[in-house]
Amino acid sequence: MQQNPSISTNDITNLLETFSRAQYSAKGLDTTNATIELLCTNLFERDFTCQSILNNNGELSLYYPRRILIPVADKWHVKSKPKLPSNVDIRDLFFRSRFARCRSRFVAPAILIDNKFICRSATLASWGEVYSRTGMDRVFDGSRTLNQFESCVVDAPSTAQAPAQSPAIDLDFEPNMAFVQNVNVANETVPQQNVKNIFDKLRGADIDLMRLLDIGFVLNLMVEKKKTLFGV
Repeated sequence: MQQNPSISTNDITNLLETFSRAQYSAKGLDTTNATIELLCTNLFERDFTCQSILNNNGELSLYYPRRILIPVADKWHVKSKPKLPSNVDIRDLFFRSRFARCRSRFVAPAILIDNKFICRSATLASWGEVYSRTGMDRVFDGSRTLNQFESCVVDAPSTAQAPAQSPAIDLDFEPNMAFVQNVNVANETVPQQNVKNIFDKLRGADIDLMRLLDIGFVLNLMVEKKKTLFGV
C-alpha cells in the first residue's frame, strides 16, 4: 500500500454502496474489506497515535473491524499525552463488558478531540438478551458451565489474556422456533438468581470501561424497534 494513498469521491461512493448492500462481519475478510481497513488505518494514523486491538474472527464483536483502532494521542497537538494509561489492558475490558451491550457492540473510542474521546456503542442489552446469550453459550458449548462463563467475563485478572471461547456467533438474524426453544431449555437449567448476578456484573464491567474512557455524556441514536431478537 502507498504511504499516503489518496481517497477519491469514487472510493467514498463505493464504500457507501458496499455498506448499503451487505452488513459487515469480522468473520470474513475479502479484498474489499481488507482495502477499506487499510485505508482507514492510514487515515487514522495521519492524525493520531493509535493502539490496535485484535478482533480476529469477531472474538470481541462480529460488527467491529478485525483491528479496532483506538486513537490515544493527537499528533497535531504538541502537548498531547496518551489518553489511556499504559498499564491498562483495554482489550480485556472490552472482553469483559461486550455482552452488556446489544450484539456485543461495546463502548469503543472512535475519535479523539481536545483529549476527549467520542465513542460508539450499541444500547445496553436488556436482561432478556443477556439471559438468551448465556443460554446460547450453553447451546453452542455444553462443556462450559455458568460459573466458567461468569469467571471469564468478570473475575479474570485485568492483565491476563482473554480466555479461549467458542466460535463467534452471529446474533443478527431472525432465529427459528427450534433455535429459540433450544436456548430456552438451556436457560431452564440455570437458577435465575445466578443469571441476574451475571447481568449485574456485566453492567459493572461496562461501567468500569466507561469510567476509564471518561465518558461524560451519552447520546442515544438508536432506531427504536429496528430489530427484535428472541422477543426482547
